[in-house]
Amino acid sequence: MAACLPLRWKDRRTIDSATPGAGSISVVLQRDQWSAVATTLLERLDATESDAFVDTIFDVLSSCCAIRHAWVYVVDYGENYLQPLPTRRAPAPPADRLDIRDGLAGEVISRREARTDEVDGSMVWLPISQRGEAVGVLCVGVRDPADAGRFLSIARGLTVALGAAIVGARRRYDLLDAARGAADLTLEAAVQWSVLAPTIHDEPELQVAARVEPAKDHGGDAWDFSFREGAMAFALFDAVGHGIEAANLSALAINTYRWSRRRGDLLATTVTAMDAMIARYGGATDDAFVTAVVCDLDLDSGLLSWVCAGHPPPLLVTNDVVEALSAGEPIPPLGLGGDIRIRRQQLAADTVLLLYSDGVVESTDGNDRYSQARLERRAAELIRTDRPLAVAVRNILDDVLHYADRRLADDATLFAVRWHPHARSVPRGM
Repeated sequence: MAACLPLRWKDRRTIDSATPGAGSISVVLQRDQWSAVATTLLERLDATESDAFVDTIFDVLSSCCAIRHAWVYVVDYGENYLQPLPTRRAPAPPADRLDIRDGLAGEVISRREARTDEVDGSMVWLPISQRGEAVGVLCVGVRDPADAGRFLSIARGLTVALGAAIVGARRRYDLLDAARGAADLTLEAAVQWSVLAPTIHDEPELQVAARVEPAKDHGGDAWDFSFREGAMAFALFDAVGHGIEAANLSALAINTYRWSRRRGDLLATTVTAMDAMIARYGGATDDAFVTAVVCDLDLDSGLLSWVCAGHPPPLLVTNDVVEALSAGEPIPPLGLGGDIRIRRQQLAADTVLLLYSDGVVESTDGNDRYSQARLERRAAELIRTDRPLAVAVRNILDDVLHYADRRLADDATLFAVRWHPHARSVPRGM
C-alpha cells in the first residue's frame, strides 16, 4: 500500500499471507491510527475557508493512503439533490448534481450506510450527517481497492467529523449555503429556513423526520423540536396567508415557543405566551393567526401531552394501523384567544406520531382533494420499522406532489416522530 505518513503514525509490519515464505512485507495502519484521520480532519477543517474544504479533505485523506480524488456533495434545501462543493486544486467531481432518489450516492445518504461501488470497489461512498441530519456524501477514489475497507472501518468517524464541520461553518460562509441552492429560495423561504429546526434527528429512543414542499417557495409552515432531561418538546405551525407576512408570522411563533420553552415554562404557559405574542405583534390586521399542534413527549413512559390550536390533529401509526387522535372540542388558532386544553395520549413502543399541515390533505388534482383518508392509507403503507423514517416522509410527500401534478396551492408539510424506547443504549442529549 502506498502511503505517506506526516501524522507520525507508527507502522505495524506483517508478513503477507498471500505469498507464504516469500517474506514480502506490507505496511498497514492499525485501526486506532486510521481513526485519528477523523480527528485530524476536524481540526484542519476548523481552520479552513469554505472554498478550500474539499482541498483540505483531499490533503488529509491523501496522507494515509493513495487516493485519486475526494469529492464532497451536499444536500440541497429540498433534499432532492446532492450538489458538489467546489475545489481549488483537488480533482473536481464530474457531475453537477446527483439525484437522491437514484443511484448509489442517493442510497448512501438516504440509508446512512457507507458503500463501495459495485464495479471494482475502488470508490467509497460515505454519508455525511449530524445526529442523523442529511448533510451530504463523501466519495473517495482509492488507487488500491484494499484501502476501501479501511475507509469503511472509519466511516462513522468521518461522517461525524465532516457533518460537524460543514454544519458549523454554514453560519459563517455563504458558499456552503449557496451550494445547497440558497440563491433559488424566495425571501419568505429564506426567512423560514433561517429559523427551522433540522429536518432529521436521531436519538437512541426516537427518530425525527420533517419535510416541506415546495422547499424553495414556502413561507407559512414551520416546525421545531428540542430535548430536555427525559422529554422531547416539538410543534408544527401553519401561519395564515402566504408570502413574507406568513413567514414572519410563523417565525414569531417559533421564537416565542423557544423563548418560553427555554424558560422552563409548562406546556399550557408556552401556548398561552404564543397566543398573546401573535395577537400583539402578529400584524397590522386583526385576523393574523397561526394554527399549531404543540406537544410534549415523556421519553420514559411514552405519555404524549398535546394542544391542538385550529390545526389538523396528529395521526398515530402503529403496526400498519393509522388512527387520528381526537382533539375534542376545537380551540381557536394562536393569536385569536381562547381556553387552552391539554390532551393526553399513551403511545405504544414503535409508534409514529405524524403531524401534517392542511396543505397536504387539501392539495388537489384539479377535481378532488388528496384527503385525510388517502394520507392515512399512504402512511400505513409507507411507514415501516425497517425503513428510515425520513424516507417514508419523503415518499408520502412525493405521493402528494404526484397527485397534484406538482402544483401546490399551499405549503405541504409533514413532521414525524418515532418512539422506540427499547432501542435506548446511550445517554440522551443533543
